[in-house]
Amino acid sequence: MLLTHFLRTFTDGIGAIFNYTNGNVQDQKDLRLAEEEGKNMANQLKLMCILAHPDDESLGNGGILAKYAAEGVETYLVTATRGERGWFGVESEYPGLEALGKIREAELLAAAGVLGIRRVDFLDYLDGDLDQAHPAEVIAKIVGHVRRVKP
Repeated sequence: MLLTHFLRTFTDGIGAIFNYTNGNVQDQKDLRLAEEEGKNMANQLKLMCILAHPDDESLGNGGILAKYAAEGVETYLVTATRGERGWFGVESEYPGLEALGKIREAELLAAAGVLGIRRVDFLDYLDGDLDQAHPAEVIAKIVGHVRRVKP
């Protein structure tokens, strides 16, 4: 009995030296496993942001997206439009819907790279006309992306 008490006390003391939980060697192993599982869980986490226009990801949510991507969370972006009508320059220099859509798409993809976004998908609606889309169609497209990514 005295030997068992001594061994238990000794093991508890050694555990306290190696890990600050004042537990035994098994607790230390459990703690290491929990830390590894936490790292693995962070790599399994997924975040999906569904927005209307290019720039929305940077102006409103960029810090959050970059933070979680840097922590190993898989980040995804679904954008409803390409921002074809989002021209703020001189009206006479407006390149047109298609050309501006390509410019804004390229800008979005560049921003996504900086933010650490893993994948960008477009719902292919025309900027300014999204309110005319059939709600069931929009919902079905979004659901498709959510089911694919499983955030």
